[in-house]
Amino acid sequence: MVRLMTLNAIVRKLFKNNIKQYALFISSIIFAVAMIGGYGILQFSPTVTKVLMDGGSTQQITLSMFAFTLIGTFIFVIYAYSLFIRYKSREIGVFISLGIRRNNVCKIVIKELNIIFLTATLLGLLFSILISWLSWTALTLFVKTEETVFSVGWTGIAIAILFSALCMIITRVLISRYIKKIDIIKILKAEEQVENIKGDSFILGLIGIVMIPVGIILCTSSTKLYFLIASLVGLYLLIVQITSIGVLFKKTSPNYYYKNIVFFNLMRSKGKQYILPLFVSTILIGVGIFGVAFSSVPMISGILSTIYVDPYDYMVKLGFQQGSFNESDIKKLAIDNNVKIKDFKEFDTIILGEYLKKYNEWGPINFVSEETVYNLTGKKFDIDPGSYVTIISADENSDSSKYHSQPIGPITLLNPTTKKELTLNNKGIKFIDKIMNSDSMFDRKSFCVMDTALFNKLHNEMKKEYIFKTYIFNTLNWRETGVFSNALFNSIIKFSGGKWCPNYSTGVIFDRIRAQRPNEPVNYEYKEYKETSSEANRDWEFTPYSRYHIINSGIFDFAVYLLLTLYISIIAIVSAIMSIGLKILNTMWQDKSVYKNITFLGVRKTKIKSIISKQVALIYFVPVTLGTIITLFLFKSIMNAEFRAFSNVSFLFACGLSLLVVLIQVGLFFVIRKQAIKECVKFIDV
Repeated sequence: MVRLMTLNAIVRKLFKNNIKQYALFISSIIFAVAMIGGYGILQFSPTVTKVLMDGGSTQQITLSMFAFTLIGTFIFVIYAYSLFIRYKSREIGVFISLGIRRNNVCKIVIKELNIIFLTATLLGLLFSILISWLSWTALTLFVKTEETVFSVGWTGIAIAILFSALCMIITRVLISRYIKKIDIIKILKAEEQVENIKGDSFILGLIGIVMIPVGIILCTSSTKLYFLIASLVGLYLLIVQITSIGVLFKKTSPNYYYKNIVFFNLMRSKGKQYILPLFVSTILIGVGIFGVAFSSVPMISGILSTIYVDPYDYMVKLGFQQGSFNESDIKKLAIDNNVKIKDFKEFDTIILGEYLKKYNEWGPINFVSEETVYNLTGKKFDIDPGSYVTIISADENSDSSKYHSQPIGPITLLNPTTKKELTLNNKGIKFIDKIMNSDSMFDRKSFCVMDTALFNKLHNEMKKEYIFKTYIFNTLNWRETGVFSNALFNSIIKFSGGKWCPNYSTGVIFDRIRAQRPNEPVNYEYKEYKETSSEANRDWEFTPYSRYHIINSGIFDFAVYLLLTLYISIIAIVSAIMSIGLKILNTMWQDKSVYKNITFLGVRKTKIKSIISKQVALIYFVPVTLGTIITLFLFKSIMNAEFRAFSNVSFLFACGLSLLVVLIQVGLFFVIRKQAIKECVKFIDV
């Protein structure tokens, strides 16, 4: 009992002596769990998964960013552990020197780790709920719908717990191997341990420089993920060479090398200690910038296209559900609200079934007649009988390869009324500038055109439910049509019976769906419309296009998406900054004795301050420089590989965002540099 009390007293004493190390490690775990849990609560909240982000590319992007940040944050925690255990190695050495068996020492340390992880995880989870609630509250200050009631995504909580458990298991395994294998001398000298870099060949560095852009270009052009992995390998090879750059200066500029020999050798002697935080921080900064920049592209291109590209102020679509609502009702609403209409046009669209051979399934497809194209453009447009063309509203010199469409050749179509199949020859894509607005019923501002004779024949054969009419028009000043816009929307809701149909277009292939799934009921769905229903406002195909509404409310449509990507970006960038901060803190603690020793050689404090500044600058600016450059290159490559309106504006926004991150890093550099110098020139405690 006496020995046990004595051992406990030793443990408590050692804990007090290293309280800073414990606090740093615990705070790192709390931060990681809180950030991962907070994002997970939002990402997997029923509000987000079922209503605001119901699958598709939006959810895939945020999940991919979440996975990437999970990996980066995991590496951050393991790195924080490695620093913690490096300074705890002296405690381990004390226990072993007292004759305590290594297995018992291992149990003592693992018990500490268990307490640390359990405590930090609990605190992190509490903080994660608070952070997610505050984030959601901030969002609902701007966006209020019936679905935006905060609800906890328990899957996110589970992921945070599993994340912490994985970190705990890995650290237990690492500490067990560490204590069992290392000898007492290495343990006591662990803080001064030198880790020379293997593979520091400048040829590998040049290969890395080439691999980064080539991998990105191949990835964006082929959408193959392994090319992006090749770029990451190239980044790693480049960072390895940066930490051993002194060898290059020694060969090319010996005078400069010997003037800065202490700095170059300190940098090289740290070996892997530099590589991991620089590599991870570079990736995390890139993820942070890319997340916000890429999520802003739809908003930027959408709003700017609405202002400068879309040819009409309003587009009203009317199907069988809207009953007798027609042109006269629209014009009466305009008169009642003092809105003058001009350029008024109308056309009919029929919906057929389309067999997608690539996916072995059926889908809906819209067709208009060649006469409609003439009415919209004033130019004659001929389609060969038995064929069709896809019209896309875009510049005539646009690259058709950036648009996904059915292969050129015969395509099987279905008349939903007669149930007869017909074959038309797909003649490909034709671009006509400013012919159509972007709209849910005209995806990518596109529609298919067949010859007028066939169109009229099908139009006469088909039931009313498979035909809808479209009215398009401009106003004298769309910025002053807010009241009219609301009145038009409310009238359509009223004539629709206060309900909306989320699967209107799918009606043409109900028979084919029933054949594939005979036990499932397949019919039109009708939901009660509520003004605050974001699902209806987004997904209802008969929501009228209003330039006024899009400009004044468009940003809110992206609010949840932006919130999630901004949140994950903040996690990534803060994790990068903390990794950098931990590295600087560790470097300063390790190098204190070196700085003291070189004063005996006549090195003045001004020179020491210069060495410290260079080390801090390397740790701070390598990740932010590489992270921003590589991310901007990746972003530009993606913009070039796929069609995005106003992509140059989006790229400028990404550049501005990168500049902001750089400025933040510059500001932090001067703060950290000042503290590092202040800490390292005090040699009393060395």
